[in-house]
This record gives sequence, C-alpha cells and structure tokens, in this order.
Amino acid sequence: MNVIFLDIDGVLNNRDTFIRRYKEYLKTKVLTLEIDEEKVELLKSIVEITGYNIVLSSSWRIFFEKKDNIIIANHSKGLKLNSLLKKYGMYIYDMTPYDTNRNRFLEIKQYLLSNNISNYIILDDELIEDSQIRIKNGLTKEDTIKILKSNGYIPNDSKIYKKA
Repeated sequence: MNVIFLDIDGVLNNRDTFIRRYKEYLKTKVLTLEIDEEKVELLKSIVEITGYNIVLSSSWRIFFEKKDNIIIANHSKGLKLNSLLKKYGMYIYDMTPYDTNRNRFLEIKQYLLSNNISNYIILDDELIEDSQIRIKNGLTKEDTIKILKSNGYIPNDSKIYKKA
C-alpha cells in the first residue's frame, strides 16, 4: 500500500488563510473552514497522479474517530473537511496512532511498522525526516512538482508521468 501522511495546518492552509478567514468572520459572523481550496486541488493532483491513500497525521485527527476500520467525522470541522475532500474525489483512508509524547514522526514510524506500506509521502510543514520536502507556507505548485519528482514522477510539457 502507498500512502500520503497529511498534516492540515501549514499544508492545506497558511497564515494568509487565517487572516482572510478572520476578516470574513468579522464581516459575516460566520466561521468558515480554515482550508484553501487551491491547496486541496494541489493535494488532489498528487493523489490522482500517485494513486496514494490519504492517512491523516495532523492534530485534526481529534475531529475524527475510527469505527470498524472506517474513519468517521465526529465534529463539524471533520465533517467540513470530509465534504471538501469528497468534492475533489478524495477521502481519509486512515489515521496515524497517537504517540504518548504527541511526536508526529514517531506516530508515522509506528504506522509504517504496523502496516504494509510500500511507498509514502509526508506532507507536513514541520521537518519530519531528511528525505521529506518541507511545506513552508502551505502547499504550492512548486512543492507539488518537487514532491512528485522526488517520488519518481517526472513533469514533461506540463504533464506528469511515472518513471519506468
């Protein structure tokens, strides 16, 4: 199995997202999900091209629970995230376990040891391991291309294909 370990804050949003959402809230008094759809579209391109499953490694796991091996939202933020992912043809396949120290690197390592993972990509704004491309200000097109290249996918005339 191939997976993408997905962090939300710092990957599907950035500081500008929070500022924009706060300004919207001041005008409308309606709280919206702190996620940029442009970044979700970039995630979709990675998922489509690689065929990898999304494993939530983010602290946003608190908005979900696992019942009978199915990830179910248990909070309005989880429901909104699911809805947005579904809009782009994606879903959360699984979640990493919690480490007692809340160390995301150890949680990912534990997941890798407990599951039959062939290949993986870590999308995180914190440097988890040396081979990871750190997302510095939300997922960008440049990040997406670097991630795909480093995992054996080659851009060619704006198309991306798997290296043989």
